[in-house]
Amino acid sequence: MTEKKEILFVTPFTPRGGKVAQYSQELIQTMRETFEDSFSINVCALESGKISYNYSDLVKCKMQTGEHKQYVLTAEDINKNDRINLVCIQHDFNLFGGEYGENILYFLYTLTKPIIITFHTVLERPKVICKQLVKGIATVSEKIIVMNKYDAEILKREYEIPSEKIAVIPFTDRLDIFSDSKSNLTFYQNNHFNEMQNSAIAYANMFKKTLKDKLPLKYNLNEISLAHIKRITNNAGILRHSNWSQPDINSGYSIDDNAHALIALTLHFELTKEKSDLTLIKIYLKFIESNQRSNGSFITNLDKFGNSVPDDSGEDYQVSTARTIWALGEFISRGNSFSSDLIKTAERVMEKTFSYIEDFDSPKAIAFSIKGLYHYNLTRKSPEIKQIIVSLANHLISKYHKLDNVDFEWFEDSLSFENCVLPESLLYAYLETGNEIYKTVAKISFDYLLSITIDENKIQIISNKYFYKNENNQLIFHEYPIDVSYTILALDLFYEVFSEEEYWEKLEIAFSWFNGNNYLFKVMYNHNTGGCYDELGEESVNPDESAESTVTYLIARLIIEKYIGIPEEKEAEELEFEPAISEY
Repeated sequence: MTEKKEILFVTPFTPRGGKVAQYSQELIQTMRETFEDSFSINVCALESGKISYNYSDLVKCKMQTGEHKQYVLTAEDINKNDRINLVCIQHDFNLFGGEYGENILYFLYTLTKPIIITFHTVLERPKVICKQLVKGIATVSEKIIVMNKYDAEILKREYEIPSEKIAVIPFTDRLDIFSDSKSNLTFYQNNHFNEMQNSAIAYANMFKKTLKDKLPLKYNLNEISLAHIKRITNNAGILRHSNWSQPDINSGYSIDDNAHALIALTLHFELTKEKSDLTLIKIYLKFIESNQRSNGSFITNLDKFGNSVPDDSGEDYQVSTARTIWALGEFISRGNSFSSDLIKTAERVMEKTFSYIEDFDSPKAIAFSIKGLYHYNLTRKSPEIKQIIVSLANHLISKYHKLDNVDFEWFEDSLSFENCVLPESLLYAYLETGNEIYKTVAKISFDYLLSITIDENKIQIISNKYFYKNENNQLIFHEYPIDVSYTILALDLFYEVFSEEEYWEKLEIAFSWFNGNNYLFKVMYNHNTGGCYDELGEESVNPDESAESTVTYLIARLIIEKYIGIPEEKEAEELEFEPAISEY
């Protein structure tokens, strides 16, 4: 096993008081919790005077900032330590000896390791000696980190520090603002935790870049939580939206969210056998049953009183019905886990959709229907259902071949949202029928999609605001958890069928999007509430925790759960999968 890289923090450290010591303690703790298997962190504690502190095991050395020789001797010891790959210094002008803490230069000029330094204070209108000191620090540092854009502008304007030397990792201690009530204190604590997580991710990515990608980042997994799902579910169903983490009753209900919730709780119950899951499952199934029309379709949206909201016509309406068919199929396929009454209810609802399915023309509605019918037929083995799957799959294949652009391996004239379900459904059609054409088109189209959305480091899904037609008009921003979750579902199936290591690697990369491996380096999952944020925007995250985001995150998290314990350096053949092609 390769020895982990070591990052040495040079900083005052708890139990020493002060904001820098507290910040460093929280930052290091969060980094270790987030990247436990990626690198190790140790501390060189800054001390002044005769007070000696009882530190944790993280502190491997100390440096007396009032003694000139200590700076040089400590730097020389660090240089000799081959395990240390990078030095991260937390700076404030009063932490180091000399005027404006100028003695730090003895330390910096002796070090031969890469240096990143965080300025907790940037002085405006600096005197000449202060300006020269900061410019000297910048000369030997890879990066200077500041905590807001205002400080970054001061460094550029008044200290003449080049922009490429400066990085902003936002952090604001707002306890004095938000702690005036219990609710505000809770808000502060949640916000503070997430802000610290985002800072930890930004630091880790800077370490990786500084060490020229020789620092692989492996994000730790959060515990599975149903807390927010329970918070936004009432006896009628799961509410559509939240204001932050507080349920918004005025948002009403949707068939899509309750279908997703049925899938998520079905998978969760299969994993945990928690009896409380059954209460939620009954609520979601009842919602679906109660909102089915006589023709087999479903009411799409309801207001807070349970009254129907005018439905969208066309493709969106078809997709909502088809997604519900998928949820019912997933539930029915696990009939051994649930009572016969619940399964019979789901079957009755499912069977009423069969005649309606045949009118679908939307590629994604066709795809979701194939997924649902495949799972439904795992135990039914019905030739009639198999024939419906064949008809739907052939319809999808015909759309793929109708495209004139041979360089655009897709089923529609653009890539928009929920793209992965199209090739995924064809792979399910192959497993149902054994038809190699479905398998071939599924793989070609899915690999084409992955070539656009995932590289060796991160996923960047197609924007839900701007559709993708070719590489010249690819636009980023406005990414949603549902698309990442659907990507994970598809990667899981393709990995099982083809046993290609690339699918496993991309599955890990895709899930790390939730943990901050995205273009903003922002955590999308709220560890404190169990909710998932709604949108990764151009400059910030939408902090509302809707049902769609939270439930689809849970589906993805449950998929990842089955891979826990698989060695990182495994061979693909260790997980060989023989597709169960139906024969009847």
